[in-house]
Amino acid sequence: MFVVFAGFSQNDTLFFDKNWKSCNKIRSEYYRIIRPDSSGFIVKDYYITNQIQMTAVCSEANKDTIIFNGHCAFYNRLGFITSQGFYTNNNKTGSWTFSNYTDKGEKYNSGFMKNDLLDSILTDYYPSGNIFSTSTFKDDTLNGIKTSFRDDGSISYKSYYLNGKLNGWYTEYRKSGVKHYEAEYVNGKMNGNQVLYFENGQKQGDFFYTKRKVDGYKIWYYENGEIQSKVIFTDGKRKNY
Repeated sequence: MFVVFAGFSQNDTLFFDKNWKSCNKIRSEYYRIIRPDSSGFIVKDYYITNQIQMTAVCSEANKDTIIFNGHCAFYNRLGFITSQGFYTNNNKTGSWTFSNYTDKGEKYNSGFMKNDLLDSILTDYYPSGNIFSTSTFKDDTLNGIKTSFRDDGSISYKSYYLNGKLNGWYTEYRKSGVKHYEAEYVNGKMNGNQVLYFENGQKQGDFFYTKRKVDGYKIWYYENGEIQSKVIFTDGKRKNY
């Protein structure tokens, strides 16, 4: 701590406990240094280990009041930036980038926030650093494509969302890239075609669902594409062979 505090008086440094409540140096988990700047004040918070925790531009800064007005960045204990963006009168404005990390420094997701709401493609990661999934968010709600990947980079499944619910095709893929299964959804419920595929890409089964019940045809195929059987259903009940 000597290097950090050299040249500063006790009044230059504010100490905080684990709940960010003011305390003495002995009980502190964080500390804060405030310096005047041409734009107002530069506020820097540190973990008690001397690792930076936050840097911020403020229009007012003292032991009782902090008003964020400008760029701000937060850091974890490993030194990685976890979020950064701009404040106006203590309110986050515009887009904020964020990244979350494990305690080993592995990034596990990242994206953009707008007005404190997730408003971008949220990317999740494997410990290897490869992408696990990408999900399209608007106003903190899934709206658009969600794609999941295997650690080798191949697509595991792809789905479409509207207002947080499955809406459109949900498709699973084999490692080869060939479709394995797909189904249509409306407002979060299976409604429409459901198809199974052989490894060669030929249809294995083709069904039509309404309200999660087979309602229409149910067809099974041989691997060469010829029809093996076809049955008609109404409201989940078989009608003919």
